[in-house]
Amino acid sequence: MYCICTGGIFVIFIQMLTDFDEELSECHCYSHTVCQPGDQVFICYGTRPNSDFLVHNGFVYPDNPNDTVQLKLGKSPYCAP
Repeated sequence: MYCICTGGIFVIFIQMLTDFDEELSECHCYSHTVCQPGDQVFICYGTRPNSDFLVHNGFVYPDNPNDTVQLKLGKSPYCAP
């Protein structure tokens, strides 16, 4: 996962990882780059459909322009050859 750390006028793209602490029921984010106290950090989830957001992040975007519907197409075994 990538996020953006803004310190003053600089924008730094940093790589980070997340982990869930079951004891505390908290999500922890760890940065591979040092951010200073007061820096804003924005998480970029990328272009994903709502089904991915729901399963992996627990939320959906009502007007997600990247939302898709997966259809499984095939021939029914009951159709004549």
